[in-house]
Amino acid sequence: SEINLKYKRFDGETEKNYYFQPYLLREYLNRWYVIGLLSDTNEIRTFGLDRIVGLQDSGKRFKKDKKTDIASLFRNVIGINATAQDKPEEIELVCNSFQGNLLKTLPLHASQRVISETTDEIILTYKMVVNFELKQRLLMMSTQAKVVKPISLKNEIEEMLAEAQNFYKN
Repeated sequence: SEINLKYKRFDGETEKNYYFQPYLLREYLNRWYVIGLLSDTNEIRTFGLDRIVGLQDSGKRFKKDKKTDIASLFRNVIGINATAQDKPEEIELVCNSFQGNLLKTLPLHASQRVISETTDEIILTYKMVVNFELKQRLLMMSTQAKVVKPISLKNEIEEMLAEAQNFYKN
């Protein structure tokens, strides 16, 4: 069934109503999200369950669109942000041995492959969509793992680390 939900974003002051077709539930970092389509635009949207402040059945039924396989959008994604336009990229990390061994036992993503390994470093590759959550994870490892591919992601992480350094100086 289509649902009418009232939602309040973390950064929002007011509640907003959405008519929504729920497709799946997804957990990320101990929070649960419902993912589906907005009824009026068919746009894929993600709502945090903890921010839904009202919910009711709209009384309308919907058929899942067979062309919209929302679950498959998340196969190449870390976290909760994915769109049909997202394309996975080849990502390469050079890790010190500690971080590399940690990732070998707890992979960042199912696509993880070990390319080479020495006593000092481990090189890993992934096939993933570059999104906000991936960047957060990479920043968490920034002193022990370095992005080398794609160069655009490497440059973006460098910029974010420079911003962080400036933030701490003030």
